[in-house]
Amino acid sequence: MSRPGWHLGILAVLVFLLFPAYAFSDYRWFEDTAPGLAEPLADPWAARFITSFQGSPSGARLYRMGLGTGVGFLQPVDQSWSLEGRAGIFSRFDFLSSSFDLQTADFIGGLAWRKVWGPGQLEVYGFHQSAHAGGDFMQEQNFPSVNVSRETLRVLYSYQWAGITAYGGPRGIVHSDPGSQAGKVGIQAGCEFHYQRFTAGLDVQMRGEYGWDTDIRGCAGVSLSPGSARWQQVFQVFASSGHATAGQLEGRFETCIGLGMVVLDQGGGFK
Repeated sequence: MSRPGWHLGILAVLVFLLFPAYAFSDYRWFEDTAPGLAEPLADPWAARFITSFQGSPSGARLYRMGLGTGVGFLQPVDQSWSLEGRAGIFSRFDFLSSSFDLQTADFIGGLAWRKVWGPGQLEVYGFHQSAHAGGDFMQEQNFPSVNVSRETLRVLYSYQWAGITAYGGPRGIVHSDPGSQAGKVGIQAGCEFHYQRFTAGLDVQMRGEYGWDTDIRGCAGVSLSPGSARWQQVFQVFASSGHATAGQLEGRFETCIGLGMVVLDQGGGFK
């Protein structure tokens, strides 16, 4: 699909989803709390605040910061479904360099529609990703800087039972620059465990653009906030093995471990 066609498709979906808000009175705009589950705990592109230090066997020492959130747009009074916007920027720096060089910065923004059925949830998420790189880093690595952007559609079904959540579903690249990745599909699946202040998550992705290699990311943490607080400040350790999430480094394989702080929004939940 061409870029103008992609934009028209987004407009058509928005009109289809938002028209009922004008036709009926039992819809709410910009609700602060959305129904259902939050984004997967171990998803590297979840729109939330995160600050972490990470290292790899190759000797790389990185500082990573993410600033992101979701904003509720529309939901019915019974909270059976919701439409929300998500946006985030994720940057990584070489904290061993003399000038704390910026390596990469990625922006993600999109719309998510979530439908709740009892303990289950269906989410359809369309998002744009664009990647940028620090000039000093690319020069040192002799790595060419190219335009990297894509529009991706992801569908996840989640099921929650007794503190355990399992999820899975397909994803596909609708449009990309460079265009070689357009039409590539993949699978994402994982599980989470929540008990009092302890959380743990595992996310597994297999993507066609990487020849169906397996990318794995796991994390575990302890909340430092009161259990009743909506925004949970969690001290987290994590490990990952797979392709670099930063767009400018795509195709590179990374294995790393790290620790840091993440802020989780617990404002949802099944109604």
